[in-house]
Amino acid sequence: MSQEAKDFEKVLGKVPSGLFIITAAQGDKRSAFLASFVQQVSFDPLVFAIACHPDRYPYSMIKESKKFAINIIPEGDSILMKTFAKGHGPDEDPMASVSLDIIEGVPTLKDAIGAGVFELVDEANPGDHAVLFGKAIGGILHDENLKPWVHVRKSAMSY
Repeated sequence: MSQEAKDFEKVLGKVPSGLFIITAAQGDKRSAFLASFVQQVSFDPLVFAIACHPDRYPYSMIKESKKFAINIIPEGDSILMKTFAKGHGPDEDPMASVSLDIIEGVPTLKDAIGAGVFELVDEANPGDHAVLFGKAIGGILHDENLKPWVHVRKSAMSY
């Protein structure tokens, strides 16, 4: 790889993103994952995009339930990070140890700054992650004085 390509990957890694917990539910099953690929993409209607690898369990739950929540992690909150940083399978409840609100049938985290709840409206598959587009249908603000956790990578080629 040329030096220019390495610099290109490094500079794109400097594009800041937030850290979020994406939550979903289907029947009595719940799913969640730590995400940094999250972005507002429309004002009218209010639409956000999240990226999820199709091999991860939460992807199939979001596709089935057609809903998900974006929970905003407060800056420096290591408890939420540790709870959701590792993946989980269909027989595990990643939310068993946290306090929840249920909005529009979707679990949201009470220890988050707040959460938006979305109805899945579209999907694109431009690369190794699926991009899921959700229209806002609800939400909750727990503490507007907390700052969101901002994440900057060493390289655009890895988390």
